[in-house]
Amino acid sequence: MTVSERIKQIMDRESLNASAFADSIGVAQATIAHILSGRNKYPSLEVLSKLQHRYPYVSLDWLVNGESDLFSPDNANPSNEKEPSPADRQAESENIEDLRLKLAQVNKQLLELQSINNQKCLQRKIVEIKIFYDDNTFETFKIEK
Repeated sequence: MTVSERIKQIMDRESLNASAFADSIGVAQATIAHILSGRNKYPSLEVLSKLQHRYPYVSLDWLVNGESDLFSPDNANPSNEKEPSPADRQAESENIEDLRLKLAQVNKQLLELQSINNQKCLQRKIVEIKIFYDDNTFETFKIEK
């Protein structure tokens, strides 16, 4: 089995076409098309790295050399991930609510700072205008109070 066939096997497992697979790992669609067509026999290190990052269950030894198994030893059974417990879900929900409250506070502070800044801008007045000409001369206009 070639590298392109192994990549095709990952695509089939993830139910992705070449375009969607390229998007999922963050490479150009042409890159995957060239690998699958055999134009590029071996993917670059960048492609391998991005593929491994996006699909950590894939064993690089299997992908590159066809040795061992598709699944990396650390992720031998990715489809049987542990379902979060109700307590875990409750804690996550509380964390999300805490983050929402903090975000609301930050937004409120930001609005207050913008209001203060706008007030300062409104209090400022123009006192002098200088106009510079292309012959290196200038005029100054002072605003009388």
